[in-house]
Amino acid sequence: MKKIVLFSLVASSLGTVHAARQVESARWLRIGRAARVLDGISKKSQNAVPDAVLNSTKCIVVYPSIRGAPANVSVGGVASCREEPNHWSTPTFVDFKGHGVRGPGTNLLIFILGDTGVRDLRSGGLKITAPKRAAPLVRTTPVTTQVELTTGVLAYEATAGVLSSSEANGVIRPDPILASDTSDPARDALRRKTIENYQRSVVSFFNTIIATGIVIHHTSVIPGEKAAPQNERQVDKYHQSRGFEILCFGHVYHVAYHYLIMPNGRVHAGRPERCEGAHAKGYNSYLGISVHANQKSYSSWRREKVQSRSQVVIRGSHSKTSHSNETTPRFSCRTQVFIAKTEFMGRFVVDSAGIGVDTDEFPSAASTQVD
Repeated sequence: MKKIVLFSLVASSLGTVHAARQVESARWLRIGRAARVLDGISKKSQNAVPDAVLNSTKCIVVYPSIRGAPANVSVGGVASCREEPNHWSTPTFVDFKGHGVRGPGTNLLIFILGDTGVRDLRSGGLKITAPKRAAPLVRTTPVTTQVELTTGVLAYEATAGVLSSSEANGVIRPDPILASDTSDPARDALRRKTIENYQRSVVSFFNTIIATGIVIHHTSVIPGEKAAPQNERQVDKYHQSRGFEILCFGHVYHVAYHYLIMPNGRVHAGRPERCEGAHAKGYNSYLGISVHANQKSYSSWRREKVQSRSQVVIRGSHSKTSHSNETTPRFSCRTQVFIAKTEFMGRFVVDSAGIGVDTDEFPSAASTQVD
């Protein structure tokens, strides 16, 4: 009888350990799914969270592929908080119980903007309430108000590549981590890699934009140099020395602008259009175009009667096309910045007449000079 009881206890213990390992394994797979959710939104979504919200976010919680009826949701996710501008904490496991999620297959994202929300998340009881107004999105509210930024918590849903405001409400609580019974170097290395990949996905997500305007920056030479840069590599090297690098879509870019127009009139791509720029404080969610030229360059373009136009296509929400303004710009030796909203489908054109932008298409355009 004693042998039978002992065997039963051992079998029960082994069964418990096996079940615990399955739960633990599922949790770590959750991190990978959350990373894929963020990557998918960054690369494919036709809408985006406004840059002002992203810059104000202190913690993000991701619940991938929610299952269950909208009236009763219980799902596990991961949370990570910002420690530095481009560094996020190791993800922790959290549960959400509530309702208001649209349906199965929905990915739920919670952005925590306030200190109170951060404390509640860390103390084990963050309440999510149904919003009085929809969470802002670039396509609907490109200019985010201070009221929206002081909301504290904003909830979004992503389904089949479509990002929208969420009406989810419930409670987020920590999901206790099960202690591993043995050390496994291979498993531990895999988990470290999983965490690193997730952190890279978070950084990339927060560095992704849908441009809401353009900044045209005219400059003649790189500071400290006597001549304008002749190729993209020289600009890249200078911007790297200035610390303008960005991690976006798994790659590191140094050039601060999205497009470079060189002294010979050629257009070179800088960082991708969906990656945040580093060209103008307060306007880095705009496409940045840098024109590296002086009066000699413009005279050369006119003299050579350039036949083929170099064009940068600016994609906006309207299907209109702008035409080049045939007036040759008058640039001084100081830096000139042209800022405009992009609410159109237009072209920024470099041709034998110089640089033209149809100002009729820029009702809110602003031109400024800075030293």
